[in-house]
Amino acid sequence: MAQACPFTCLPLGTLMRQPQPEMLRVALDGLDMLLAQQDRPRRWKLQVLDLQNVHHNFWRMWSGAVVNACSPEAMKKNQTSKHGAAMAAKPPFKIVIELCLTEGSLDEFLTLLFLWVTQRRDRLHLCCSRLKILGKPTRHTRKVLRLLQLDSVQKVEVHCTWAPSTLGDCAPFLGQMRNLRMLQVSQVRLPAHTSPEEQEQLLSQLTSQ
Repeated sequence: MAQACPFTCLPLGTLMRQPQPEMLRVALDGLDMLLAQQDRPRRWKLQVLDLQNVHHNFWRMWSGAVVNACSPEAMKKNQTSKHGAAMAAKPPFKIVIELCLTEGSLDEFLTLLFLWVTQRRDRLHLCCSRLKILGKPTRHTRKVLRLLQLDSVQKVEVHCTWAPSTLGDCAPFLGQMRNLRMLQVSQVRLPAHTSPEEQEQLLSQLTSQ
């Protein structure tokens, strides 16, 4: 299906409804065969694999309305700084997903996806318009944030108990989300021993970004 798709976007997330690692594995195998070709065949129109479970705009996704999920600035930066003139003529493939990161380890679906993306970062962008962080950030959280095309993030929700040092570590990631439209921070409880000076420093770290 990935190889024969006549549209610019394959909304696999809507087709699956629930994350299915085996179906994702088959789709990624099909994409590998396409990405391995030096010259893309004319019949290949697929530019985006959409893993969001969005039902209300199913047909709009088929027509390719989500192809611009990543910002033009990110595209231009990727083309000129890393991959040279050859890559500039061939826009990177996009994987679009909504993420909810928790304190626990990644599930099988996300583990498979992120491993696949990591090994092919020079040929694609991992885009996420809506990001939720539930619980204290872990090494998995930071690893995912480094993997994302942060220009694509438009909404971030943070619901957890974070120490000032943790928020300070994550602030630089927010600074790279140049298209961020909403930052919702709730249930952030500072330790009782946090001094007014530390609270002020925390606020300064966040707002400076």
